[in-house]
Amino acid sequence: MSEWQVGDLAVCVDAGPIRIGNRFNARPDLIEGHVYRVIALDCAHPEWQNEPCLELEGVFFLASVQRFRKIRPDEQEACEPEFVTLLRKSKQRVSA
Repeated sequence: MSEWQVGDLAVCVDAGPIRIGNRFNARPDLIEGHVYRVIALDCAHPEWQNEPCLELEGVFFLASVQRFRKIRPDEQEACEPEFVTLLRKSKQRVSA
């Protein structure tokens, strides 16, 4: 059973291209460091050898759980430094 649930927040740690058959396709709908909300789970997607996948708000295709880290706001564990850096980048303000 997956640790992921609908409504969880996930930060993208790998927005690189995905392999489909013998080709690599870019994922313009994923942004590294961006936080997404899980809207559905697919635990038996054949293209990823039955690896659990996430359906994310604002993302057009299913995404492998390996490309994300779950945000756990209720836990008191220390975060990995790389994860903290990604969260800070995702909160930077951009002037219009």
